[in-house]
Amino acid sequence: AITQNQCVTISNYGLTARKGTPYIPSNWSNASAAFAFGSCIVDEDQCQTWKLQITEQENSGNLWPCIGIIADNEIYKLAENCKQNKRVYEPKRWYTLGYDGQKYIGYGQGKKYGDRLRLRDIIEMTLDMRESTLSFRLNNKDLGVMCQIDSSTRYRMYISMYNRTEITILDTCS
Repeated sequence: AITQNQCVTISNYGLTARKGTPYIPSNWSNASAAFAFGSCIVDEDQCQTWKLQITEQENSGNLWPCIGIIADNEIYKLAENCKQNKRVYEPKRWYTLGYDGQKYIGYGQGKKYGDRLRLRDIIEMTLDMRESTLSFRLNNKDLGVMCQIDSSTRYRMYISMYNRTEITILDTCS
């Protein structure tokens, strides 16, 4: 588990880490967006929970973070799309809780899942490879299972942000 003194803060205007460093693909930068990928790879028969908090947002009030998981072997697809600012590849095993409270699978159409994300919200994401499920809690409210996932695939946590947003990883436990 990460203690309060060891939290990791990720923002699209810089990365600070007091313990560990999120994985960011090399040669990848984009002025309008930032992505960070967890260094922990979740394999078969594992259960991993991440607890995050939205700790800062741009003055305009626009808050656009997205939190989810992506197959380890598809990170480069998302990275290339961001670099070229267009959809060159279509990641298939990419599951997201959007800033708007909707759930997304790949670039598919969003479906109502929870409430819009707001400043100081605490998001808990649990990837249970034994049950092949991804689920979320928002401010201690259980949103239930978001989707079934392919448990034979290795996944990483990912966060994306637009505008000036900061997310702090409060805790991880397996």
